[in-house]
Amino acid sequence: MDGILLPENQWESRVINSSKFSLILFVEKNAEICISAKNIISHLLMSSSFLDLEFYTIDVFESPKISLQYRISIVPTLICIKNKQKIYEKICEPDLESLEKLFELIRQENL
Repeated sequence: MDGILLPENQWESRVINSSKFSLILFVEKNAEICISAKNIISHLLMSSSFLDLEFYTIDVFESPKISLQYRISIVPTLICIKNKQKIYEKICEPDLESLEKLFELIRQENL
């Protein structure tokens, strides 16, 4: 699971109207800290089995409407959305402990 770069025109269909958990990492595409955050999340997801989770990245410059809607002012910022509701937000590079807590929450919801 590599964090598909999601264009703004697919936001509604892929995230908002999805019944799955959507993990969204807001990034500045070539920023080193954003690349590192994406790699950490991708690695963790590969070692976990999630049947009901999609991982996307949103470039704040290519998708300004979405970034503004969620008040993203610092990258990277990670949010999790399910059933049109934001259920998690982590500003700055996500750490392993906070990601593991989020993944445990998702695991419990999937049971």
